[in-house]
Amino acid sequence: MRREKPNIEKGRAIAGILHSFNMTVSDNREIFFEGSKGVLEYNENSVKLNTGRCIVAFSGRGINISRMNEYGLTVSGFITSIEFIM
Repeated sequence: MRREKPNIEKGRAIAGILHSFNMTVSDNREIFFEGSKGVLEYNENSVKLNTGRCIVAFSGRGINISRMNEYGLTVSGFITSIEFIM
């Protein structure tokens, strides 16, 4: 089996995307998110946030945005997954 060489440029691009926002995860019940450019989807099972470079999707049960201000927002509920959509 032939191994592919790491793609350095792709790695740099991903690092740049991940540096465009900040998340503080408290267990699987609460996430404080800084760097959102807007809420794309919001219902009891998911929240999708635009970061300008990618979409961050939170899925679970009883999901809600419990706080939102100029610094960021807090997603709470029973969070089962976090997905980064490029």
